[in-house]
Amino acid sequence: MGALASIGENMAKNMKQTMKENGDMMVENQKKVAMQRREMMMATNIAFARDQFKFLSAFTGTVGTLGIIAFAKKRNPAGLIPLLPLSFLLAYQYDMCYGNKMLRVRDEANKILASEWKKGDDNMFIPPSNNLLITREQYDKFMERIQIIENFN
Repeated sequence: MGALASIGENMAKNMKQTMKENGDMMVENQKKVAMQRREMMMATNIAFARDQFKFLSAFTGTVGTLGIIAFAKKRNPAGLIPLLPLSFLLAYQYDMCYGNKMLRVRDEANKILASEWKKGDDNMFIPPSNNLLITREQYDKFMERIQIIENFN
């Protein structure tokens, strides 16, 4: 009878170990899929911005060409005025698509998060007390506030 109990204990121990390993593997796979999804969304957003940039540059080029033609015919620079705001918009879009604007935005977002976490209870990201989705304790545990602050500094 003792041998049978020891076999049962070993099977239970092995099953617990296997379940723990499978659970850990599932968590890692979920993290991997989440990161892949995040990267795909970022790539899609950049592709969308680059497509917008192409259309905006074509529009700006057309307005510029028509403005130059109008200036050459009438000697009135009014046709060139739309190029001023369009050039700023085009430069912004270029910086977003091909420059390092995305990195600057990410860095600024990290600074905002770090400064908000340091505020403690005045943090604007903390859910209100009447939130039905998540309690304050669950939110704090989920976001692991202290690790975010330590990792940023």
